[in-house]
Amino acid sequence: MRCSRLVLAVSLTVAFSAVAAGPAAGEDPAPRLVGATEVDPPGKYPFAVALVDRHLADAWRGRFCDGALVADRFVLTAARCLEDRRVGEVDVVVGRHDLSAGGGRRVHAVAFHFHPLHDGADLYDAALVELEAAVPFRPVTLPSVDASAGPAVVVGWGDTLEPDRLPRALQQAGPDLLPDADCVRIYGAGFSAASMVCAGDLRQGGVGACAGDRGAPLFVERPTGRVQVGIAGWGVGCGLPGFPALYTRVAAVAPWVQSVTRTGPFACAGRAPTHLGTQGADVLTGSPGDDVIMGLGGSDVIDGGGGNDLICAGSGDDRVTGGEGDDVIHGEGGDDTLRGGPGNDTLYGGGGDDRLEGEGGGDRLDGGEGNDLLSGGPGRDRLYGGPGRDVLAGNGGRDFLAGGGGADHLIGGPGLDLLYGGPGPDRLLGRSGADRLFGGSGEDLLFGGPQDDLLRGGPGADVLSGGLGDDILHGEGGDDTLRGGPGDDVLVGGDGFDRGSGGPGRDACLLESAGACEI
Repeated sequence: MRCSRLVLAVSLTVAFSAVAAGPAAGEDPAPRLVGATEVDPPGKYPFAVALVDRHLADAWRGRFCDGALVADRFVLTAARCLEDRRVGEVDVVVGRHDLSAGGGRRVHAVAFHFHPLHDGADLYDAALVELEAAVPFRPVTLPSVDASAGPAVVVGWGDTLEPDRLPRALQQAGPDLLPDADCVRIYGAGFSAASMVCAGDLRQGGVGACAGDRGAPLFVERPTGRVQVGIAGWGVGCGLPGFPALYTRVAAVAPWVQSVTRTGPFACAGRAPTHLGTQGADVLTGSPGDDVIMGLGGSDVIDGGGGNDLICAGSGDDRVTGGEGDDVIHGEGGDDTLRGGPGNDTLYGGGGDDRLEGEGGGDRLDGGEGNDLLSGGPGRDRLYGGPGRDVLAGNGGRDFLAGGGGADHLIGGPGLDLLYGGPGPDRLLGRSGADRLFGGSGEDLLFGGPQDDLLRGGPGADVLSGGLGDDILHGEGGDDTLRGGPGDDVLVGGDGFDRGSGGPGRDACLLESAGACEI
């Protein structure tokens, strides 16, 4: 059974019951004692914080959730702690062991930041409380990778489920962080490994979650410090055997936390993201303004929306649309599909076999490594294939196409285009428009199209066909074949043994061997 509205707490309450009354004769005391103690010494966990009602002076009476300090002005807690509250109603108490006593700091909240994938229930149940001022206490460390199953610690001031059992002092318990397989076996579809972990004592119980401690930090001890792995979320009962408590997986939300707090390495072309995905498959949509969007891992679907957006798709096979405005899109790893949309866009495919479409405007497309497909669209575009076997199509407008290394296929389209094959055996097709084609090194095939074209083969044994129009063909280095086609053409061989065929029209054949010319 899933109690999705259950508010959680550390199952520390059993310890108080045991101390107050003691176990009955013949009763097994273990489930009532496992891992429940007051934190000693006070201040041992300086990152532990209480979220309290600003209108209640007594923090013990005003406390409604727990959290952890993750930066000097930010507290990580559960999103559901804040959904029904206003920023002006919340204070944060940090550095205080006994909530009814003095000490520490009580600071106003000035903003709430909800994880973009939070579903209003239990998925990605994470939020940040931004504080009015920085506090001088050491934050907890965020994980760079998932923690292995093993001993963990959870701290909080959770309700004991009895009116006179609410602890005033910070409590701690020691549940085990469990393998995902155990969590799935117990909770089935109620457990999402992408955003949850579970912790407890499967055999004896007594260490887990109860009412009142949603948002409490679950962490592990490491030589470098304490690393938070969970945010208290929901569960069945209070530390029942066989039913561990569930927590939001901090490793899944850490990139977002670090981007909001500006404490992490996450940046898109040197800029902090306004929208951040996860290591899974995300759907991210920008605002009407200027956004910085990072997909991170997984196969993401990203739409920049309006404005001049900067998008870094990350690893995975991503589908990205820039939308309106002059956008810059980095596909990065994986086989990506990038569409610029209206505006003068810049698209970088990165690694993998990418598809880049400039669409409207004057665009710059750079395929990067891999076998890429680049399509400029209307407008004056610049296309760079990069390493690999690429296909570049300028389409409408006056375009520049450069294949780069590898065997590339370049198609100019309407307009006066400049095509450069580069190293490798390339195929260049000017199509309509007075085009300029340069094969570069390698054995290239150049086709001018129906206008007055200039074709230069470069080093290697090339085949140049002018097509319709008055064309100029330069074979340059290598044993070249030059075909002028209809129109008044000029054929220039260059180094090597060249052959020329003028075709219909008044042609000039300037080859080293006159016998190699067919005019």
